[in-house]
Amino acid sequence: MNKIVIKFLLLFCFISTTISGELSVTYIKTFQNVFKPENSVLPAESNHLSPTWGAILWHSPFLENLYRYGNQNHGMVKLAQELFFLHHDNVTFDATYLPTKIASHFEPQDIGILIGIIENHRSNPQILKTELDSFIVAFELNNTLKIKEGLKQYFDNAIKKTKKEMSLVLDNVESLIAQDAKITKLKSELKDPNLKKRWIQSKKDLIARESKLLIKSKIDPLKVKIGLLTKLKKDEVSKRDIIADPAYQKFKTSFIDSLIKAIQEENHIYPTYLTTYILLALHWKKSNHPNDFIDLLWGIYSTLNNKSILFNNNINSKLGQTSLTKEQFISIMQQNMNAQGFDQTKYFNLTKSISPDINNLENLAISYLGFHVFENLLPDAVTMSLATLVRETVFPDCAETSLLNLFIALIFDPQTRNFDTSILEQIGAKQQLIDFFKTHDLSNIYTQQAHNSLARVVSNLEDVQYAYKKCEIDVGLKNMLLVIQHLVGKLDGENSKAKLESLKNKFTLDKVKITDIEPNQDPNTNDKNLTLNITIQKKATELIIKWIFYPEEFVMEYPPKAENLFSLKSFDFFKSQKFTTNPYQDLKLVFFLNLFGGLDGLKLDVPLLYKYFSYFMQNLRIPENTIKLVKILVKDSKISDEIKINLIRNIYSKIPNDEYSQNAFWDNVEFHIFKVFYPSLEIFKNLTDTSKCSIISALLKQPFNHSNPEVYKWIKNTLPSSTLKDAKGSIIRNILVKPIPQDAEFKSTFINFYQWIKGTLPYITNDYKFEIIKIILAKPIPQDPEFNPFFINFYQWIKGALPTVTNDYNKFEIIGNILAKPIPQDPEFNPFFINFYD
Repeated sequence: MNKIVIKFLLLFCFISTTISGELSVTYIKTFQNVFKPENSVLPAESNHLSPTWGAILWHSPFLENLYRYGNQNHGMVKLAQELFFLHHDNVTFDATYLPTKIASHFEPQDIGILIGIIENHRSNPQILKTELDSFIVAFELNNTLKIKEGLKQYFDNAIKKTKKEMSLVLDNVESLIAQDAKITKLKSELKDPNLKKRWIQSKKDLIARESKLLIKSKIDPLKVKIGLLTKLKKDEVSKRDIIADPAYQKFKTSFIDSLIKAIQEENHIYPTYLTTYILLALHWKKSNHPNDFIDLLWGIYSTLNNKSILFNNNINSKLGQTSLTKEQFISIMQQNMNAQGFDQTKYFNLTKSISPDINNLENLAISYLGFHVFENLLPDAVTMSLATLVRETVFPDCAETSLLNLFIALIFDPQTRNFDTSILEQIGAKQQLIDFFKTHDLSNIYTQQAHNSLARVVSNLEDVQYAYKKCEIDVGLKNMLLVIQHLVGKLDGENSKAKLESLKNKFTLDKVKITDIEPNQDPNTNDKNLTLNITIQKKATELIIKWIFYPEEFVMEYPPKAENLFSLKSFDFFKSQKFTTNPYQDLKLVFFLNLFGGLDGLKLDVPLLYKYFSYFMQNLRIPENTIKLVKILVKDSKISDEIKINLIRNIYSKIPNDEYSQNAFWDNVEFHIFKVFYPSLEIFKNLTDTSKCSIISALLKQPFNHSNPEVYKWIKNTLPSSTLKDAKGSIIRNILVKPIPQDAEFKSTFINFYQWIKGTLPYITNDYKFEIIKIILAKPIPQDPEFNPFFINFYQWIKGALPTVTNDYNKFEIIGNILAKPIPQDPEFNPFFINFYD
């Protein structure tokens, strides 16, 4: 693959960023100055080995899109799934923590050695596999105790979690059994002895059945699971030799296989060096200290056959040609890797340039990461850790991290780009919290040390509920408000709603104001199923953060990133340049063949490709981004229908099942729905009611189409099973606004539709009642004997529905429709109009 491809691959990743790394991206400058100078097309010589690529790839949506949506048969996708994972919130993308995956045990030097082996033998898969196998054997021998300890801890936690789950089920059983005593107390209330006997027995039988079902379906499997976990812990982890746990062995093998396959897919399916970049991204995410980068470089340097390609001439002269010890290497690196941050002046000069120089890797990083370092109103949200440590207890800290993000949003100063602890001092916050923010700035707030430090501040607080040993804050708004009260002082009020108002008032300051805390439900009655939209005002700016309380977790969402205008400007600049055809052919394969299915015939001109590229590289978890892509696909006449339809179907598999997203998707598909939707296709089997209703509504909005009669049969069979009341009203409206077809094929279908409407009208919600009355009154009464009886039924329904219309404006409109309609001479309808006039 032409080297320029990877420049574009990463260049446009910055139109939207996702998650922050463990160290500040400004640290890039510190180690970038030891590499070879770059004044030519990227990547030049050894630049693909720079940790900078790890930061660039980690901060782009590419990795997460590859992980979530990539072709599952590709080694590159499997490699991403070996190295990374999604937290249980299905939002947080992270490096893998699972001890059964060998990558979770890699230290920076190990990742460096892997990169060095790949660099040495990239073109020879046989030797590469032999070298990788040897590395794994040596790694296991050197890390047996660490791997065993990790597996032991994993099994301990799994057993603990399973026992907790079983305890909750047992509580349910005991609750059912307790009802037996309540039944006995009710005996005196039943006068008839026979009725009393039958009632008590039926209740006891019901309780016995429910208890038995819980034990069989929940408790018995949990007991088996605990037994298996205990056996694995005892039999496998206790062995003195190399780890023999079958799950670990399986993942170890799949890691090597996916790594080799991924390398083989470079140059024809994926860009050159992508495997190396992915390993560097893993390293970036796992790094907590600048020394981690020296360890990485030592791993690469000590393994490379041709060591001179790695560093610039100055460093190479200091390293010399003779072998070095690790200590000597570290000393030379520390002397030359002087701590430096991004140059703010350089960043703004680059943003003002008509043709910015991003052939330099450092400039590329500054250009696209610099916006969030120097300009964005909020830094990236801190993501949860699964390995937070307090008093020898390791736990996932989603509660603690969501609370941290609340305080960051409140005290982050966009001008100074740091935390303003005077805000906390002004409200009389706990000194430990103030000290935490004085100790941790944007360069280290994302590290594991910061996670541990904050967890210590919020652990062991009086009256607060914890999951384990006075750490890991338990779920619920009420419990979280107790924690906040310990940190910022007393919150007035007897319930959660009042305390939220008190919290809002506490942050009514000159520098920052909470102007609104809007819950989506009553916070007093929905403690663990609630979203708080918190509006924060700082000087002339306003932002809204979203704090979500689930039954088992907490999530804090910052607002979407402000648009990086420099990224878009550079995007337009590069779009206008003249390049060879090959890079675009390769880009096509990367972004469509791999992430949206097998589309070998895709042919796009360059401007179109860039347009899709800019949309595609957004965060695909946001439905609006994928729907944008559908919209431009549908409108573009240059793309063949075959390619268009395949892409739209693949995109549909990424769309959430909520009513808004489903309706928006199908509305934008427009008339292509008759080519996209075939009920017999696997992708459209097992649809939910929400999806079915959205598809039916979208089909009915389009003119009748003979090309796909299967869809109308599907609608006919699907309508009776619909359970969504609001959707029924919408579907009835869409059927009634269509003229009655004269075509015999469609006419029989419509008779069936009208039959369904006749039985459904009495059950529609008031929201649609007024609109449907207007539509029926506006339609001419059909003379067709097959449809006329339906309208008698419809008018009968209107007669009963009119008194329930209470809105004066709606009444006025209905009266206007009645008066505008000629009085029918048909004796079947004349009485209805007499009734209407009355």
